[in-house]
Order: sequence, then C-alpha cells, then structure tokens
Amino acid sequence: MIKSGFFNSVEGDRLYNAEDMSSYYKGLIKDGVLNGYGKGLVVTANSDMTVTIGKGRAYIDGKYLELTADESLTLKQSSTIQNRYTAIVLRKDDDTRDVKLITKDGIEAAETPPYPEMENNSRVTELCLAMVYVRRLTEKIEQADITDMRPSNLCGWVTGLIQFLSTDDLFLQWKNAYDTYYKNSTEEFTTWSAEKKQAFLDWYSTLTEHLMTGATLTRYKSVHAVAAGEAEQREFTFPEQYQAGDLIELYKNGLKLLEGEYSITETAAVLNNGLKPGNTLEMVVTKAEIGAQQLNII
Repeated sequence: MIKSGFFNSVEGDRLYNAEDMSSYYKGLIKDGVLNGYGKGLVVTANSDMTVTIGKGRAYIDGKYLELTADESLTLKQSSTIQNRYTAIVLRKDDDTRDVKLITKDGIEAAETPPYPEMENNSRVTELCLAMVYVRRLTEKIEQADITDMRPSNLCGWVTGLIQFLSTDDLFLQWKNAYDTYYKNSTEEFTTWSAEKKQAFLDWYSTLTEHLMTGATLTRYKSVHAVAAGEAEQREFTFPEQYQAGDLIELYKNGLKLLEGEYSITETAAVLNNGLKPGNTLEMVVTKAEIGAQQLNII
C-alpha cells in the first residue's frame, strides 16, 4: 500500500487522523528525551519516598509527552528484608491513548536485584528515565540511589532533525590523530637512534686511529624484573663491570628508554617512572678496551 500526505481536502476526499500525523515523524526523529529542553526530564531525589521529574519533552513512537512543570512520583514502601529497583518510566499506550509517567517495580532480592524490564510491543512502548535503588527498610531516597538511564539504550536522546556528532566519526578523528603521532614519534626515534649510532661509530673510529691499534668492545647485560606483589622499583644498580665513562643503555620490556626518561648516579640508574610489577628492565653496559677489534657480549 502507498501512503502520502498531507493535502487539502476537497469535499472530504482527504481525511487524516492522529496515526497519520504520528507516522510522519517516524524515521525522522528517534525516540528519547529532547536534550536541552527544560530540565530534560531529569529525575532527582527529595529525601523521602518521592522523586521529582524535571520539566521537559520526549518523543516516543511518534507521540510526545511534555512536562510544563516539575512532576513528583511516590515510590512504594521499601521491603523489610529485600532490596529492589524501581524504574521511572515514560509509557505510551495505544489502548488508553496517552503517554504518562509511571513507576515500575522490579523483582526483589536479598543481594543485587535485577532491573525491571521495559514493555515494548505493537501497542505499548516504554522508555526508562531512571532506575531507583530502594534498599530494605529505607524511608527515603537519596540522589546516590538514582541511576540516570536517559543516555542508555533503555531511553536515549532524540536524534534526527537535531544535528549531532557521530561517535564513529569522532573515533576516526582520534585514531587518525594517534596514527599521525605514532608515525612522527617513530620517525623521530629512528632518526635519533641513527644519529647516536653514527656518533658512537665515529668515536670508535677516532679512538682506534689515535691508539694505532684495535679495541675490544664488551657488552655486559643484566636483567631486573619486578615480580607480582613486589613494590614499584625506581633505582637499579649497575653491573659490577661498570665504570665511569662506559656507555649505558636501558630497555624497558624490550623498548629502549630515552636519556630524558632516567638519570645516572655513580652506581645506579634511576627511572623517572618506576618499574611496576610484571615489567622487566634490561641494562646494557658497553666497555671499550685496548685489544683486537671484536665485539664480545656477556
């Protein structure tokens, strides 16, 4: 069947009802609370067994509800032995032909009770504004007992004719920014590493030329690990072979630390950010000694 509208009636040939008017908004406006209108139907506690719903407007299955002033609802008395959740609900009912505010009690439980379920079928649609935790023997509801459900999939905010930013687009912006930062940082580190390597090779070449002989490069490695349950560690003692002037390199979980990430004392390296349990630190000391040109790793 094809439906269209709206056109002026000529001798009663174009007749429309409320259902036709409501269907006009389907696909254009998503069900939910109109954000920024009035108080947005926010639910607040009154330090007794009532809650207040702030004035606002909501759309639900092509119909609407508007509170032009704050409304209060009274919750059922608490149980003496069990806890429960009471939902503050917008209910659209085609049989009663209205949209109204109701309370809806969930199943009581001694420990953690479940949320009440929302009813949604061809005749009834329910949106949950808030879940109120009613403790056993309580005589008043505090604001901490109220969970705002308007941003959740049990209610939601009106979208469609109102411009909004897609979270998918926002995530792509964040990912692009991260990828750019990672690429630039990687390139900078690669350049820095190449410069340091070349500086070392130049120093080594100059040393052997001045001494008119080869030199032996020996590397000493030590690994430090902080086990689970141990305290965070910042200071790590050098291998006993270390002497002032030796080249020292630090690797945290296999990644080389930059010079600005630690400091050097006479006997130890001190990390700016301590090593947490479950992480490892590898210290590499490179010593240059007179002898045949070779590289020893110990």
